[in-house]
Amino acid sequence: MARNIRYNNRTALTLDREFYKQLLDNRSIYGITHYSTPSFDYNTSGIVPFEVEAIIWKQGDRLHKISQKYYNSVEYWWVIAFINQKPTDSHFQTGDTVLVPTSLERVLQFIGVI
Repeated sequence: MARNIRYNNRTALTLDREFYKQLLDNRSIYGITHYSTPSFDYNTSGIVPFEVEAIIWKQGDRLHKISQKYYNSVEYWWVIAFINQKPTDSHFQTGDTVLVPTSLERVLQFIGVI
């Protein structure tokens, strides 16, 4: 299975099979890989170096839904989280302005994943 591009340049830790043997065997899983939490250098000047569309977070919004709408894939929810410096859906509140980069490729190049 191909590794998601957001995991490039991240440290991977594979769980010891013997320690988790019974749990993994019961679920027909042969291993679990954990990736280190990325560290991002946010633009602290408050200027986003991309063209963005500003939307208002409303009840029922989720990062993966916004990703699907703008990028035709739920996979890039983390790009929106990164640009807004809010790592999960729960960090957004109704009425928050959400910046959605209009050029996904440009953001991925800036972050360094492509």
